[in-house]
Amino acid sequence: MASIVERRAKRHGVRVFLDEVDLQGGDRIPATIKANLRACDEFVILLSPESLARQWVIAEMGGAWILDKRIMVIRYDLAAESIPDILRHDKSYELNDFDRYVNELIGRRKGKG
Repeated sequence: MASIVERRAKRHGVRVFLDEVDLQGGDRIPATIKANLRACDEFVILLSPESLARQWVIAEMGGAWILDKRIMVIRYDLAAESIPDILRHDKSYELNDFDRYVNELIGRRKGKG
């Protein structure tokens, strides 16, 4: 599912870091994830019932929150009420609305520069 989001984002020219694609053998996973969290403008997280059970997903989400990054939750088969408390009050999108989010992102980027 994450690769679908990656392909759709790249189609719009958005730079993406996806651990399962961008990490190579021997890479220090925690250090690479931290570096990419620090470097990102926005943190997009695909939340599903399965991803909420993964410790790394929760850790990455917390890291982005601590770094005060804009966090965009994309929901797949997940009710808005199931989003973790720290993000529940932020606007989220269903996966089917991902292109709408990317258009908003592009608009924000154009406004910066």
